[in-house]
Amino acid sequence: MWEGVGTQLLAGAVVTALLDDWPKAKMEEALANGSLMQPREVAEAVLFMVTRSKHVTVRDLVILPNSVDL
Repeated sequence: MWEGVGTQLLAGAVVTALLDDWPKAKMEEALANGSLMQPREVAEAVLFMVTRSKHVTVRDLVILPNSVDL
């Protein structure tokens, strides 16, 4: 029986194939003003979460581009 604890990762906008239909000018503007994250940045956050010792649980992680103001 798996006795692990669930983890939730909430990521903001990431440059992926889902954005392939964006106009080039919109993509360039979003990259220039910090509105998008690169996939590697999210992957590094996931790697951090899964490499904690067995005594540590990261239950929630929110990762957003710098330009997102909560």
